[in-house]
Amino acid sequence: MKLISRCALALLLLPAPLIADDFSLSRESTTQRIKSGDNQWTGHSITIIEAEEWEETPRWDIEDLEGLAPNLIVDGLSAAPVGAAISLRGISSRESSAAFFPSVAVKVDDVYIGTHASQNQILYDLDRIEIRRGPQGGFEGAPATGGSIAVYRALPTEELDASVTATVADWDRKRINAYANAPFGALDLRFSIAAEDGGDFINNVSPDPAAPEANTINRTSWRGTVLWNEVEDVSIRYTVDLTRDDSDVPALANISLATDLVCDPSESTPNCAAGDEGKLPETGGFRSTTQNFSNNRNYDVDQHAFHIDYQWQDLVFKSVTAWRDTSEFSAFDYDGTFDNTYSGIVAQDYSQFTQELTVLGSYSERLDYSTGVFIMGNEYRREGEDFFILPVLDDAGRIISVTPDASRSTSSSQDADLISFWVHGDLQASEQWKLDAGIRWTNVDRAFEHTVSRLVAGDAAPLPAIVSGRASSSEAIGTMGATYRVDDEALVYIRYERSFRPVTFSDAANSVEGTGPLIEESVDGFEIGLKTEWFNDRLRLNYVGYENNWRDKLERVAARVESGRVESILSNVAKVEVRGHELEIEYVPAPFLRFRATLGHMNADYKEYEVPSLDTGDLVSFADLVPPMAPAD
Repeated sequence: MKLISRCALALLLLPAPLIADDFSLSRESTTQRIKSGDNQWTGHSITIIEAEEWEETPRWDIEDLEGLAPNLIVDGLSAAPVGAAISLRGISSRESSAAFFPSVAVKVDDVYIGTHASQNQILYDLDRIEIRRGPQGGFEGAPATGGSIAVYRALPTEELDASVTATVADWDRKRINAYANAPFGALDLRFSIAAEDGGDFINNVSPDPAAPEANTINRTSWRGTVLWNEVEDVSIRYTVDLTRDDSDVPALANISLATDLVCDPSESTPNCAAGDEGKLPETGGFRSTTQNFSNNRNYDVDQHAFHIDYQWQDLVFKSVTAWRDTSEFSAFDYDGTFDNTYSGIVAQDYSQFTQELTVLGSYSERLDYSTGVFIMGNEYRREGEDFFILPVLDDAGRIISVTPDASRSTSSSQDADLISFWVHGDLQASEQWKLDAGIRWTNVDRAFEHTVSRLVAGDAAPLPAIVSGRASSSEAIGTMGATYRVDDEALVYIRYERSFRPVTFSDAANSVEGTGPLIEESVDGFEIGLKTEWFNDRLRLNYVGYENNWRDKLERVAARVESGRVESILSNVAKVEVRGHELEIEYVPAPFLRFRATLGHMNADYKEYEVPSLDTGDLVSFADLVPPMAPAD
């Protein structure tokens, strides 16, 4: 069995607004359900982090959420600007391409972030963060097989208010976080900004005077919101978000050797690793590198969103309309050695439109319902070119002879249209029992065109092999659950949820066979939970046991394509079972003092992972491997 255990303990000195005069436990509301309600007494696994708690710590972006919720793992994704590979309860994804929906959804003010790039959001000017664990097929219009992270920012108010926070740290790191709020006639306005710069904590010791800086961060996010709510029962707001990222990151695989990193100190090589003492530097890690090809990222994001809320009698209508446009240019030094071994460039443009319409109402005093539609359309274009690797493989006798300046080029375009309809109901069956169920039908259509990898030598290049196709997938997914309120201080619940990640194509394929289509992945999740409070609202203990069954999981495997070459391709070849336990503890022993602890235990196993042998074609099992982002003890 493969095990993962993650534990975090936080001792927080919190400001007065978080803890009442009688220093009781915190009370947070979630908007995941039909009506906003006390998170402690809902039948879901949701961790809520309020703005005051976040701002009293040095945390900065989504990667810093790790440890605040059980079984949450967030890795930076250097192959995607502002990218994150997020795992919740062992369900994860880490593709840098915009062709793949993330397994864990990130939403900012109810606007879905449809790519792994941009998922590592700077979390600033917040209201709260909700980490919703488990498949969210019954509650999220967008794919969310592992769960979702919902970020809600502060809304404009009628007060004149402003704040600036600045941080300076080692390695020339600088951060600023500021907002200003002001009324303007019938409108309330709010502007906020977060920026970071510096971070030269990776030492590039290349003797080349033109060598790039190995690791610098230069990222800025702006947000402006206009709110109009002069008419009772009507609220309209417009928000613009802009992100600009011009950063350099380390080589993706630092395989530098001591001979790469040592040189003779002189005026011509001022960054020589040997220095005056002539000691060998650390190798094989990310502290030193001989990177000589830029790892620069240029990433621009423009987002516009309109929120309209309208209440008519007992009905509430909600509309969220958003446009996202991203432009990305990334240069990669894959090897981090003094020699030019493997480098490349990628340019991607991505556009996304989303529209979500929701109606909330009550059929009776006991039955509440929601229904609505979620629509998303996106399109992207990708151009990529790899340098140096072909001559290196030629020298090693792995491929046929190529010219010294040969490179490999690919290009892709892909459009996707998603539409989903849902209905969900909450029934208060008795004073203690509450039942809920929901179903969502989702259809995804994709159109794909891909120029298969080809050799380019100078201005000469063969005619490209172009692959085009269409694919679609439809699924009925949903949720059902039951909660039993034992008394005022205890609740037991059980829940089933199903979600899926839609069909797609591989835009990095080097052959026709490698393009796909790749069928949808699906996850069925089961959980049983107990929520309790003790000692007059001083101690909270919440426990969850869960199981996720992940079918048709994508894996990168070696396959022999029609040309006879061996290629690394994506294929739906695996099934994974994840079982685990989660414990959340909150203790308030005195005013202005709170202990919070989370404990997550995960047991992830491949139940099926078979790949044809390159030699015989017989199936070979890899089920003894460890699923990604669910490491063994």
